Amino acid sequence: MSAIATKFVTDHQLINEMSIEELSQYAPEMRDLLGDDREKRRQARNRLQKGYNFSKEQAFALIPSQRTGQTKSQVTPKEGEVEAEVNICCAKSACQVSDIIPEGEIIRETAQRIMRDSLGEKK
Repeated sequence: MSAIATKFVTDHQLINEMSIEELSQYAPEMRDLLGDDREKRRQARNRLQKGYNFSKEQAFALIPSQRTGQTKSQVTPKEGEVEAEVNICCAKSACQVSDIIPEGEIIRETAQRIMRDSLGEKK
């Protein structure tokens, strides 16, 4: 919500001349304040951009588009499938996905396998 963003910027004396790296240090605290509500996060980013002249990159560094944790979670594969590991890195405001892919499998085949699995289809 924009009121949360306003109070946060004032309390922490944030300015639009701050680097993305500096602003991203505050992301975990903002994440806790805004929670999982996409609309609140969108409103807060708009307030930063329109009210405080932050760039889009700065706003997203402070308030990423999705709530991400600093933990690593494991996806449980179905029988006969390859185990995938998802690493979410909040400090960099980016997500990295690493997947153990069968040797020689190309991206197209991987994508087709994922789509087939998500639809519950068999080979």
